[in-house]
Amino acid sequence: MPELPEVHTMVEQLRPNLLGRTVTGVRIRDRFLLKNTTPRAYRVGVVGKQITDVRRSGKWILIEHGRSIWTLIQPRMTGGFQIGANRAPRYGRVCWQLDQSPHYVWYTDLRRIGVIMLLTAEQLCSLLAEKHGPDALSVDARSLTRRLRRTTSPIKAALMKQELIAGLGNIYSEEALFRAGIRPDRPANTLDPAEYRRLARAIREVLSQAIAYQGTSFRDYRTAEGRRGQFQELLCVYQRAGQPCRRCGSPIERMKMPGVINRYTHFCPRCQH
Repeated sequence: MPELPEVHTMVEQLRPNLLGRTVTGVRIRDRFLLKNTTPRAYRVGVVGKQITDVRRSGKWILIEHGRSIWTLIQPRMTGGFQIGANRAPRYGRVCWQLDQSPHYVWYTDLRRIGVIMLLTAEQLCSLLAEKHGPDALSVDARSLTRRLRRTTSPIKAALMKQELIAGLGNIYSEEALFRAGIRPDRPANTLDPAEYRRLARAIREVLSQAIAYQGTSFRDYRTAEGRRGQFQELLCVYQRAGQPCRRCGSPIERMKMPGVINRYTHFCPRCQH
């Protein structure tokens, strides 16, 4: 958490509040989050520049200042935003002050493991090419097949590798595999063409539906407007061990598997093969 649907929701709520505004100041209450830059260098890079783009790439948030400088934010486990508060919210780490309403946008992070970077356009393109595969929201069967058929990693672990497919994490890889009827521990290169097609379609469908419900909230995640996501009400396997499968009624099982460290993997033993 947050995965693609949560980050997509953040960006959709940030965009109308940031586009066209000029950054007039930056409060940095936790310099630990800055990577490859300093508080002074970051302020010099963004203050006085108009925000010209706000977009998402996989699980990253990209904010363009002028036409050549970008802020890259990786929320990782507990990163999020709060819009409009002058006073620092709980776990508020960085605040962008703007020349127009809402005037203040805070980045919050309970565990302090998110990352904020300042990049040139060239550096951003290079980083995306190195770290990101195709965006999971638009991945097609041909691209999925080309990227997964050469790896013997369990299919769930392969889906979570951002350099192969950008945007999936623990929750939505499990949900997509359930919808496609594929066991998460199967080697990725054992899928046949029909299974790759089902999986590509399931990935797009589950992500689109999760975006419509503004993501999944269990503990920390809230939208930039302070609301809980609602997709947890529709989960079929994730964190449902012992509960009946919504499709066949069999108990959902969980296991630990290679490539997914310190996390259980959930699946239906009857519906997934």
